[in-house]
Amino acid sequence: MKYFPVIFLAVVATKSSKDLSVHESMSQNSSNSVNKTCSLPLYHNNYSSKIPDYYQRGSEFGKLPDNGAAYCGPVSISNSFVHLARQGFDNIISVLCDSDKEQHELIKLLGSSRYINTGKEGSSPQAMCDGVSRFLQDRGYDSARLEYYGWRQVSSKFNTGISVPDLNIVKAAIVNGYPVWLNIGWYRYSKKGNKFRRCGGHWVTLTGYGFNKGKLSENTLIVNDPDSRYKGNEYIDLERIKSGVLTNNFSKSSVNASGFYRWKQGSGIYGIIDGFIILKIEKQPFLSFNLPSVSVW
Repeated sequence: MKYFPVIFLAVVATKSSKDLSVHESMSQNSSNSVNKTCSLPLYHNNYSSKIPDYYQRGSEFGKLPDNGAAYCGPVSISNSFVHLARQGFDNIISVLCDSDKEQHELIKLLGSSRYINTGKEGSSPQAMCDGVSRFLQDRGYDSARLEYYGWRQVSSKFNTGISVPDLNIVKAAIVNGYPVWLNIGWYRYSKKGNKFRRCGGHWVTLTGYGFNKGKLSENTLIVNDPDSRYKGNEYIDLERIKSGVLTNNFSKSSVNASGFYRWKQGSGIYGIIDGFIILKIEKQPFLSFNLPSVSVW
């Protein structure tokens, strides 16, 4: 469900020599995480112009189910995967001359019933984690790990136990070259009870952070939005919520809003970062294996 063009993240980047001293800042509850004191760059946009920006409602290579209205999740993942393939992750996808067409086929496959199984309601964090995990296992990346940070429910296999998204974790992931997919919720604000009621959501590709309009900005994220016709980087300026409650009309769940990040989208409507998924993956030698037969539709 989309209200306005801008915002929602999936992240992909690759290390540069000036960033090699930056280490991960991940969940203390995960034995697989590396936690070190670090100094992050003030901004990072090394690959902002190189990460794909596929339009989920496009029809050049055929339309996605329901005209792509709910396909922001698979599209965001595909942006990251195509970028990884160009960096030498050969098993993910074969990037040929017509990379847009290849990406379109990848999006259909990711959204299929074998993987994310995207429906009219979109793609939940659990479905994203399950689908990406299976997709990578099918391609020989058995050591790849997915970590979820946020307040929406996922299984213990992916849950880090950190429910309030931390921008420093997102920034460290980008700088260290990890793909990250960010889940944003659309919320209607009510002064009565100081409540934010979730009425929809979106996924996007994060391409950088730290500046806007030529000026450094600590809480600015640079994104490619799957639901925007505009081809290019978009900038969102976040502010931290001081008080309130986040509620979900579908699950009837609620959580303290303090510490979450928001931006205003319209009269009474806010985008709020519900959570994000980090993919930790390393290059592997080419493997010869037979992929399962998949029915895209």
